[in-house]
Amino acid sequence: MDAHAKSGEPLPKNAAVCAQWVRCGKASCRCARGEPHGPYHYLFWRSGGRLRKRYVRAADAEAARQTTLHHRQEARRARETTGEGRRQWRVLLGGVRELERHERE
Repeated sequence: MDAHAKSGEPLPKNAAVCAQWVRCGKASCRCARGEPHGPYHYLFWRSGGRLRKRYVRAADAEAARQTTLHHRQEARRARETTGEGRRQWRVLLGGVRELERHERE
């Protein structure tokens, strides 16, 4: 089950799962003495120019981490494929321009 299953939203494509240690703020708590609670896992992503954060249950943290890793790998492959296509396009365009130059001569 992913971190967004309860809300019915798909997992954001640009998300990352991070563990954080937190302080509750109670003066008598151990975290006030420097021993914070956690780690708690959160899903971070950017939307509308803002950083968003959502709690991920410990039981779902690894599945969410794997999903976000998969999204990043897909995005990287898409960028590489696009870059290769652009490189091929520049080579072809250079060949066409070379042919046009020879036809004018």
